[in-house]
Amino acid sequence: MVVDPSGPAATYDRVRSSPREVQEFWLPAAGLQAGLAAGSRVLDVGCGTGRLAVPLSARCAVVGLDRSREMLAVARAKGSPAAFVLGDAGRLPFMDRSFDVALAVMVLHLLPDF
Repeated sequence: MVVDPSGPAATYDRVRSSPREVQEFWLPAAGLQAGLAAGSRVLDVGCGTGRLAVPLSARCAVVGLDRSREMLAVARAKGSPAAFVLGDAGRLPFMDRSFDVALAVMVLHLLPDF
């Protein structure tokens, strides 16, 4: 079954995790605060509303990829320097070695064939 995350885009951030939780839990849990050099090129696969991409873009060159136009619209509205790209996690539209780090947080369970 393929899940369509477009419907909840407007309320996604409110019901998922707060910016504080992202800073205090998600970024450290993924090793993205201490272990990531400033200026690193980061791909956030399944970025949704940019909950991780936006704070990471303060010190890294971040590209967020998602298949939901609605989620990407919310991410872009946050005014981040991150680039947000419409695309499929199963067919990444990037050349090999385009990024130093790729992450997919709470995404794989949404893919029909990861």
